[in-house]
Amino acid sequence: MGDPKNQDYDVALLQLCSPLLLTEHAQSVCLPCSGQEAPPSQVCMFSLWEGQTGEGGLWGGPLVCQTEDSGYFVLGVISRRLWHVPEARSLHLSPHAQRLDPGTTP
Repeated sequence: MGDPKNQDYDVALLQLCSPLLLTEHAQSVCLPCSGQEAPPSQVCMFSLWEGQTGEGGLWGGPLVCQTEDSGYFVLGVISRRLWHVPEARSLHLSPHAQRLDPGTTP
């Protein structure tokens, strides 16, 4: 999907014909409000999907934070292409994480 030489925008939103079946192990997550941030003490988590890309990198996944009302929102996207860089392993947004902001358009 997209231009393999430009990996700046490797996220897609899909419109489905019918609702997904949500289960204990598969739930929905909200997109962030424009300018929404997580407090410095906020616990966030991310998921990584293993797999080789055509360029030899690894796929990444969402950086998800919990809201005060026990919901979740996606704060950014983590890439594992540079996982050997120590700051990429912290829960702080690093140069290897892209921030999602619906108020901005590419």
